Amino acid sequence: MQTQAGDFMAEKNTFPLGLIRFGYNGTNVSIISANEYYYGLFGMTEEEYFSLKPDEQGFQIVFASNVTENIDSMADIIKKEAEPEEEISFYFRARNKNKEAIYIGINARLAEEKDGTFIYDACAYGIDWIVNRLTNYDKLTGLPKIHIFNTVAMSYMNNADEDDKFAVISLDLNNFKLINEKIGAEKGDKVLTELGIELDSAVKNRGCCCRIFSDKYIVFVKYEKEEDIKVNTEKLIEKYTAKRRNEFDNCNFSISVGIYFIENPEQVDITIAIDKANIARKNAKTAQNAQENFCVVYEEEMKTELSRAMQITAEAERAIYNREFIVYYQPKISLKGEYIVGAEALVRWLKPDGTIVPPGMFLPYLERSSFIKEVDFYVYDEVCRFIRNELDNGEKVIPISVNVSRLHLKDDDFISRVSEIVGRYQIPQQYLEFELTENAFFDDEQRAVQILKELRDKGFLVSIDDFGSGYSSLNLLKTLPVDILKLDRTFFGNNDLKENNAIVVTSIIDMANQMKISVICEGVETLEQVEFLKDTECNSVQGFYYAKPIPAEEFQKFKRSFEISESN
Repeated sequence: MQTQAGDFMAEKNTFPLGLIRFGYNGTNVSIISANEYYYGLFGMTEEEYFSLKPDEQGFQIVFASNVTENIDSMADIIKKEAEPEEEISFYFRARNKNKEAIYIGINARLAEEKDGTFIYDACAYGIDWIVNRLTNYDKLTGLPKIHIFNTVAMSYMNNADEDDKFAVISLDLNNFKLINEKIGAEKGDKVLTELGIELDSAVKNRGCCCRIFSDKYIVFVKYEKEEDIKVNTEKLIEKYTAKRRNEFDNCNFSISVGIYFIENPEQVDITIAIDKANIARKNAKTAQNAQENFCVVYEEEMKTELSRAMQITAEAERAIYNREFIVYYQPKISLKGEYIVGAEALVRWLKPDGTIVPPGMFLPYLERSSFIKEVDFYVYDEVCRFIRNELDNGEKVIPISVNVSRLHLKDDDFISRVSEIVGRYQIPQQYLEFELTENAFFDDEQRAVQILKELRDKGFLVSIDDFGSGYSSLNLLKTLPVDILKLDRTFFGNNDLKENNAIVVTSIIDMANQMKISVICEGVETLEQVEFLKDTECNSVQGFYYAKPIPAEEFQKFKRSFEISESN
């Protein structure tokens, strides 16, 4: 019986793929041959790999499809397979050249039977590599994500010569949402990808670029003359949009551009430079009503946006005093029985005139001014008050999660202030869960781990929020003192699951379950996502499919309705 391994391997050619052939003689499994990528997963050459003892080449299986019994080796999996023609999928833990634990996924299919030995063709892929690729690089364009972009840009400036000059360019495809609806998502993705290619090619060896989100890009580039930057940028976008107009004659393609020429690179924070380029880009968009290409250079008079940040911070201080911030709760739903198991506390700003300020209109500003820390403590106080009332009224109490800004990592009194609030309301610690975003580990991993450990030691639940948004590492996960892992919504893309994303989601959930870490997926909006996550044994979900964030009174009614449904 002969099959072609390439048929099913070809589907996974978007990342370095180890190809192996192994034999099973009824007792043992031995590798016959492999390509360089397979040995590379172990950080070894072919000679180094085969110099290992047989037991050192062995695998410790942590998960296998279609196998429910305990398994210790690849041979166990093959023996359990009822139909060897089917593809065998499993993950194993091994050691690389540095004796570090690594996780590898395998898809194998029977190729032939020869002299009593079953020969399998298989593909192997490093799960850490996939997670790194999907979380550090934009899956559509292949460009680095913003945290990588920031690191590269700062490196350029920190190592610059005295005469080196740099600029940040912000670009936005105007009215792209409407264009995307006209030409379709597939062609729309092609438009975005090709813009990324053009930008990356333009700055090669002189800087870097990234797609921040949707149709917005940021470029960091070294230059010699300011006028050249503006002229060359205008030429690039004119050439690009003209090509798109010819390709799609029913669409008016145009790009708004903002440029900020960095002064004193050694003293500039790249995020501030990006903010100024964005301000210039928004001015460009307004100036031409987003109907044609337009490029604007940042000027100090554009500081209105920065003044706005200061104004919002001042208003926020008064808002806390006047109790204008209110807490909304978004339920978390168990997938094992579809009952409520918790909620996340999210802040909203209700002004005296009755208008609600969306979080995106004030939280980013407060994050920059550090006042977000005081808003966090305000939320902690409100949540503890809510839980205390629930306890006093005999209601069923479920854990409520609250966000921890990465700015708290710099404060030595964070834990003591949390303990004071909880003690004042006499709240059992197990009803509070503290969520620290994954990106906080990028700023100060040691301090982030310390905060988690101290919170957990005091009896609080702790979780990693937005896992997969930029610093993911399965090896890091093994060292973290966490109870809950929240998978980032970016894994679901446009409300669907691509093959690579499904592999990563399944793999992370498998690993977390092995480590006794509960997994919740946020941003769940469709039945397809819910059914997929049920199959992966994900513990719970959070998202608009079940409920949007709602005020405390509505949340209480929602909770009671789920409790009644569960009891029935």
